[in-house]
Amino acid sequence: GTFKKADFNGLIQAELQEDAPTVEAGPHALTLEKVDLGVVGLTAEALAPYQSRLVTGELTVKTIAAKDGKGNITLLLTDGTNDITLRLDYRLAKIAEFEYLMALVVGDVVVLDGALIGWYNGPQLAADDPVQVVKKVAS
Repeated sequence: GTFKKADFNGLIQAELQEDAPTVEAGPHALTLEKVDLGVVGLTAEALAPYQSRLVTGELTVKTIAAKDGKGNITLLLTDGTNDITLRLDYRLAKIAEFEYLMALVVGDVVVLDGALIGWYNGPQLAADDPVQVVKKVAS
């Protein structure tokens, strides 16, 4: 099928231009390297081209994790200059396994490996498995 680039609340998305798109059967190997947040940075301008890409990197907890009334978890992380929110939806199958995030304190470092760049009025991070967001242990 053919698509055109469209924008919705800052999210770059593809808009279908015909009735019946062609879909190739998968699974397909991921061909794109993970985005290194330590190299790219955390600004909206820097991350915009990498929406929906997997990431890697180490960030520091800036504000302790919070849980809203539904059970969504948010955690503000920083690279020392810019900040980004990690948001975990309460409907995730493994949401209970992310409870350890509630014990993180300001200054703790988390290692990201396989979390992804989401977008809602700006960049944010998402994960669906606790192995994608791990507290760094001092050696």
